[in-house]
Amino acid sequence: MASEPDQVAARTAEFIILRRIHPIVSARIAAALHPIGASALLILGPAGASLFAALYGAGNGLLTIARGTLPLALFGPFPHRALATSHTLKIPIGPVDTQSAS
Repeated sequence: MASEPDQVAARTAEFIILRRIHPIVSARIAAALHPIGASALLILGPAGASLFAALYGAGNGLLTIARGTLPLALFGPFPHRALATSHTLKIPIGPVDTQSAS
């Protein structure tokens, strides 16, 4: 996929430059890159396809970082850990005995 180098570049920029700012700001930047890329594609037509792919990939790369850091920054480590463990699915493996053992 053409946007993979842009994802890596955005994650590297996040690690080097954006690590000093609040995760909400980086999430807003990531969310803004998608519509900017789409508008570049609409305005420039086929000539804006590479710009769209670059902005889409960069936004996607930043969003993957924001998904992990934003809940931790907003709620702190304790509620985040509790929420992460309470939503796990418990799926039985193997046959399930529905009859009681009475």
